[in-house]
Amino acid sequence: MSVLTGIDVLLSRRLDLVAGRRAGLISNASGVTRGLVSNVDALGGAPGVQLVALFVSEHGFYAADFRPRLHGAVVGAIVA
Repeated sequence: MSVLTGIDVLLSRRLDLVAGRRAGLISNASGVTRGLVSNVDALGGAPGVQLVALFVSEHGFYAADFRPRLHGAVVGAIVA
């Protein structure tokens, strides 16, 4: 039996829920796919998905000031 994370199920079976839409993601640095790809990079790089917002805890994505380190899929996204 294999175990899949929610992001793995979304990307492999239900991408239709977010494809063609602007999406926001609630996550932190521990949010990864089964292959250890960041949830941010996985969802932001999915075909047809525009990742426009990243919601994190009051301690930040990396539990520190993370804004300068965000890159790739979230450049230009709102971080709240």
